[in-house]
Amino acid sequence: MRRMLFLCLFCCALGLAAPACGAQAGQDAVAAGSRKDAVAAGSGKDTTTSGLHLSAPAKAPQGSAVRLTASLPEFKAGSEPVIVFFWNNKSVNAAASPVGDRWEAEMLIPIAVNAEKDLVVQARAATPRGMTTAQARIRVNKVKWPEQQISVNKDYVTPPKELMDRIERERKRSAEAVATVSPERRWQGDFVRPVPGIVTSAFGGKRMFNGETRSYHKGVDLRGGEGTPIKAMAGGRVLLAEPMY
Repeated sequence: MRRMLFLCLFCCALGLAAPACGAQAGQDAVAAGSRKDAVAAGSGKDTTTSGLHLSAPAKAPQGSAVRLTASLPEFKAGSEPVIVFFWNNKSVNAAASPVGDRWEAEMLIPIAVNAEKDLVVQARAATPRGMTTAQARIRVNKVKWPEQQISVNKDYVTPPKELMDRIERERKRSAEAVATVSPERRWQGDFVRPVPGIVTSAFGGKRMFNGETRSYHKGVDLRGGEGTPIKAMAGGRVLLAEPMY
């Protein structure tokens, strides 16, 4: 009988961002423009100040990715605007692309699996007439996540002290990779399934290791036989590939 492998697909919504992103996630939001430029939008619909439109859904569940679209009209070719998205003290610069008579930039941002508050998002852009800002509020709906009981070797729940330095180094490298936002869009079209196997552990569940609650599951596990080819879900660049504890 072939040994079965579990493939964990980590959800990295920022890495799925649309046209082009230059700033890394985690960077503190920088104040720009005047307070009167900001428009609060409780409905999540398009909001506008000085020509800038921000489109966002009115509500979204915990653990989902939210698509934002910001657009500016009447911008001359050769002077493409840079639109900055802000949320949860993070910011990302997104280069806009021409769409008809407007310039548009898109972004996918994550909502944490245990988010408790509504998500306030903002877009800002510098125009010949000055800084323009738009804002929206997204209502976060709670999800009743399933609980998963997992029995593993106790060393994987409470690692030996001599391995803690290694684990800390690996956590740091993983965090740096996940926080990286590419300056250009490397993928086109829809994502593909990496293996045809069934889902063995869905995204978002509470994981209980040997009876202890450890974390929410922030990936999707798919089953595949040993030696099964694994497809890339989309075009991209590998940032980290190494065995980890």
